[in-house]
Amino acid sequence: MSWLTAVAAVRSRYIPLDRCRKWIIPSRSLSSVNSASKLRNVGIIAHIDAGKTTTTERILYYAGVVRNIGEVHDGDTTMDYWEQERERGITINSAAISFNWQNHRINLIDTPGHVDFTVEVERSMRVLDGAAILFDGVAGVEAQTETVWKQASTYGVPCIAFVNKLDRDGASLERTVKMMQEKLEANTLLTQIPIIEGDTFDEARAVTGVIDLVSMEKLIWNQSKTTKDYKRVPIENLEDETVVRGREDLAEQLALLDDDFAEVYMESENSIDIDSSAIRESLRRVTVNRLGVPVLCGSALKNTGVQPLMDAFIDYLPSPSERDEKNRVDQTKQKMSTRELKALAFKVQNDKNRGGLVFLRVYSGSLSTKNVVYNVSQQGTKERVNALLRVAADDLEMIDKVEAGDIAVVVGLKNTKTGDTIALDRDTDPLDGLTIPKPVFTGAIEIESAADEEAFQEALEILTRDDPSLTVTPDDETGQLVLGGMGELHLEIAIDRLRSEFNLSCELGRVRVAYREAVLNSLTFSDTFERVVGAATYEGTISLSIKPSVNGLNAPLEVVCNSASAIKKNKKGSGEAKQSNRLVLGSGDATVQLTKDQEYALLEGVRVGASRGPKLGYPLQGVIVEINSEKTVISKDMPATVLQGVAAMVASRLNVQKGIESVVLEPLALLRVVVPEQYVGPVISDLTSTQKRGEIHDVSTDLTSKDKSIILAKVPLNSLVGYSSYLRSISRGEGTFSIDVNDYGVVNEENMS
Repeated sequence: MSWLTAVAAVRSRYIPLDRCRKWIIPSRSLSSVNSASKLRNVGIIAHIDAGKTTTTERILYYAGVVRNIGEVHDGDTTMDYWEQERERGITINSAAISFNWQNHRINLIDTPGHVDFTVEVERSMRVLDGAAILFDGVAGVEAQTETVWKQASTYGVPCIAFVNKLDRDGASLERTVKMMQEKLEANTLLTQIPIIEGDTFDEARAVTGVIDLVSMEKLIWNQSKTTKDYKRVPIENLEDETVVRGREDLAEQLALLDDDFAEVYMESENSIDIDSSAIRESLRRVTVNRLGVPVLCGSALKNTGVQPLMDAFIDYLPSPSERDEKNRVDQTKQKMSTRELKALAFKVQNDKNRGGLVFLRVYSGSLSTKNVVYNVSQQGTKERVNALLRVAADDLEMIDKVEAGDIAVVVGLKNTKTGDTIALDRDTDPLDGLTIPKPVFTGAIEIESAADEEAFQEALEILTRDDPSLTVTPDDETGQLVLGGMGELHLEIAIDRLRSEFNLSCELGRVRVAYREAVLNSLTFSDTFERVVGAATYEGTISLSIKPSVNGLNAPLEVVCNSASAIKKNKKGSGEAKQSNRLVLGSGDATVQLTKDQEYALLEGVRVGASRGPKLGYPLQGVIVEINSEKTVISKDMPATVLQGVAAMVASRLNVQKGIESVVLEPLALLRVVVPEQYVGPVISDLTSTQKRGEIHDVSTDLTSKDKSIILAKVPLNSLVGYSSYLRSISRGEGTFSIDVNDYGVVNEENMS
């Protein structure tokens, strides 16, 4: 074979989405690791600037995926391949890549740390089996750290921690671990102690290695970007107080959390004599069961501590089969690989050449190229798998089949959206989807040329399919389209994409916050309907109740039905009773069991009809709308489309009934401002003014810069529109801020205007 033929053969294994900026080395053995026990689906999560992408670049280099390490400040990282990411030096889009390490295959997802793109973390977390949460060793636990920790807890994702940037002045492993315990309520298990050199007036601080409290070795790096190896050196002085105390604390904590290890601990004379494999196995059990968080440390930018973190992916985080065994709902004894196909679409990304690329996590069964599948989240819509691809950041490798536990990209699913379930059987029950946050910022969007209107609409459809936290809704009063998102930067990125990717000239109007409404009392309403469709007439009654949610004002709108499931005979004719999940309406002789399509139509119609509040028409939240099944009567043969329409019509009348009490809600932001000390007074005065209506929670010294202070406050989000310009002006460009929107509050009558 000629060298030209060889190169062509290698390159044909990878299909660039647009243009590869860096040659990614083909890994010929990726497909050889097929066992779910040898697979890890891991995410990198953290607050912005904690070093996620920097760490990921080192991981890819040490795994042999790339030949050179990319840097965020140089704009040449493998994972941040969007133009907007390279320009701003931040991660916007969660990026996935597969590689081999220690005879295992790792599916790694690098997620954004900016609050505006938290949906990228949410949909990644839904399909992960484990996560590495990174901490800035100076800042410790930050606002978005708490958010991603909560997301991991929501989905029950086991975590390990990596305290990064310990080479920086003011960094402290001890302080960061204490913050994890206090703010995250985490059971931290310190497995490493940093080896610090310098840190004097004459010599810069450096982290040259770590003391591994599991293997009882010193791990030493030369900090070169071109060297992949590091040294393992036995600890000479096993009586060193720091080492002995660290090992004893680790063993004692494990004994409290793990009964199996407690026996080993009680039988040993001292913790130093305990075999490292026993500690490693205990750490794995504790981590998989989310009883504790192993803590590692280093400095990714200085190429220190990353390889042990990669080892920890394998040693401490669960495989898909372990997570399946722990979380299985049906308690079947079948292995996930032998059960029927169930896969979750957790991300959709547009490609200029192939259209929508759907990222799937296969939970059971397997999926092959050319399979005909059903989207059971969308009433069993039929789709076809045209191609299956393995993910490598902005490169994709063709594969023929994807097995249970694995992640892959599918080409050809034209109607599938984020959160949908794909199956081979149309009657398969869908998996739990994703919670997509509602927009908190909105702005009118306009196209400059009427000739581009069709292309503009298509582009918006692509953007909102890619990013479900972006919304586009018409304004009935102005006729304009309103773009909704999670923040000003989020909307700005969307406009940038319309201009750069779709060559559309468009402008975003004044940015406003997205208000909500909530109902404070309970009310029941029934209405009759008559709908003529062709020669058929459909009559009936729909009865609804509305009440405040027990989960408070921040809970999403929930539509429920108080129907009991019907009992029907087993299909095999055995006479055994079998429980059906379909809803039943009416009572006595008028009982009707809904079909799957009718049930979806009824619930969706009520949700759409009842979605607007009675006061100003803002979206409702913190409310439960209940369908009173016994008082709701429809004909058995009513088409689903007709049922959805009449359900929406009746539900829309619910919120305008006399006696209903409601309030307007506004989003509240946790604001973190960092400014030089001389500007603290003016910033606080502005935030607590009657215009901003903020509450100061804390003022402290910034440990990264002794002449700066950190102000923490809770402020109505509407008061922070355009705040960057104000802060830049008042602090002469030296102030920075970040916000985290996680709460809604009632707007007082005097502030309604």
